[in-house]
Amino acid sequence: MGPTTFEKAFIKAIGKAFDETKVMFWHKGSHTWIKYPHKNKLRGIETYRSQHYIDRWVPYFKEFLKTGVFDENAYWQIYDTDPEDSTKNIYIGEVRAIKMVLKDKQWSEHSPAMNQWMKAVRIENPNVGFKQRNKPTGEEHDN
Repeated sequence: MGPTTFEKAFIKAIGKAFDETKVMFWHKGSHTWIKYPHKNKLRGIETYRSQHYIDRWVPYFKEFLKTGVFDENAYWQIYDTDPEDSTKNIYIGEVRAIKMVLKDKQWSEHSPAMNQWMKAVRIENPNVGFKQRNKPTGEEHDN
């Protein structure tokens, strides 16, 4: 997906609440950043240009446009492989909110809090994996 197509799809997914003074796009090569104002500085996220990442980040920006507050959590869930079908995953427990880390005004899902949680979980079960999930919106999550 090119930069223009990505922006159009992202704006369409946000809907009528979109405000170009509060959500801005920067592109350089294959990189894209979506930024928002915070205390007279721009903060944001770096993302890939695909529908998957539109689905991942639109709920954050919808909430920001509605409340003025950007959710600083990433959402993760533990999974294991289905013993009867190794191509399927079994999701364990609830989706968990874990604080992201702010690096150079960019949020990263791979934070020290995430690393601590992964380490603690793997002490109990070293074979599980961790899947980043979309921000809960009251609707069911995709697998």
